Amino acid sequence: MSRSQVEFLHHILDETQYLIRSSERLSKEDFLLNEDLKRAFTRSIEIIGEASKNVSEEIRNNYSAIDWRGMGRFRLVELPADKPSFEMNPKIRITSSSLIG
Repeated sequence: MSRSQVEFLHHILDETQYLIRSSERLSKEDFLLNEDLKRAFTRSIEIIGEASKNVSEEIRNNYSAIDWRGMGRFRLVELPADKPSFEMNPKIRITSSSLIG
């Protein structure tokens, strides 16, 4: 696996771990009141989306249980101002177990 592929996977893992760590004891209300945290989460999701778009087809095929296409769409999501991000798509789940076997 080339160095750049490893870097893309590390970006995905690092940002996923950040999101999980930062949201462990975070209430919906606290999240919605914290502008810095909302921006940080948005940026992490964008990074995951960008990195996943650059993962090779070989890796995607080897780890076909991961929704690579769905992750790639993260960067395309534009959150409407009138909808809290928690309500955007309840089917999206980011878990460390889906990224590290």
